[in-house]
Amino acid sequence: MTKRKHQLLTESERDQILAVPSERDHLARLYTFEPSDIEIIGARRERRNQLGVALQLALLRHPGITLAQLIQDKGAIPHDLAAFVAEQLGLHVTDLANYAARDQTMTDHARELAMRAGLRGPTRADIPFMIEAAAKTAWATDKGMTIAIGVVTALREARILLPSISTIERASSAGRARARKQAAYA
Repeated sequence: MTKRKHQLLTESERDQILAVPSERDHLARLYTFEPSDIEIIGARRERRNQLGVALQLALLRHPGITLAQLIQDKGAIPHDLAAFVAEQLGLHVTDLANYAARDQTMTDHARELAMRAGLRGPTRADIPFMIEAAAKTAWATDKGMTIAIGVVTALREARILLPSISTIERASSAGRARARKQAAYA
């Protein structure tokens, strides 16, 4: 395993930050749809789009990422999540097979759902905010995972979708360095 330049987290911790639970109780707690959600999902004509929109909605809520980001990071949609969401809607996991045959479909759905939920995507302008959140957390601890969770929590509270885990890690590392300098100065 090669060491990353700004390594603050182990591979296990990196995976844990964007983890999707597999236990049924956790899935139910995080991903049970309300009637208003079912209405949004049901507005799609095709079963594949209904399931795709449902998964997008679920992931925007927790962990706060898009379906495209999950697929990019993990390579696939966790089967437990897909099965749980499909079951709620009376669909089958196989209905997802041709979802987003056109790449723009997945992006459009994610953008529309984020807007409805009052969320926005991360931008470069959010990096100072992330570093400051990391620095505040780093005053109490030097542990990378705790600092990264502080950044994730700040982003969620600000209604900002999570950037890539490497961006979170770099901001956390910069925030920890800032806190160390401030502590040394104090």
